[in-house]
Amino acid sequence: GNPALYRLMFQADKSLLEGDEQQNQASLLGLQMIENGIAEFSPDAGPDAAMAAWSLVHGMSELILSGRIEMPAEKNARRKTVEQILKNLF
Repeated sequence: GNPALYRLMFQADKSLLEGDEQQNQASLLGLQMIENGIAEFSPDAGPDAAMAAWSLVHGMSELILSGRIEMPAEKNARRKTVEQILKNLF
């Protein structure tokens, strides 16, 4: 992961991205991936479920980047930590 890129994408002044069709398409694709994933596991879930999942993941990402959730140095151990956190949420 690249913390600086994440912060640029989600903390940038949105007006700087207005009219950027590529950015808009990428954003829609990300949300669509979340919606599809939720639909696969919970077909009756509505669009609010995707927004809730998006919020949880982005909130967790910010907590990790700010150091409020300590992460192991090794990549596979980090992945397992994130998987365990998400497993406990759902």
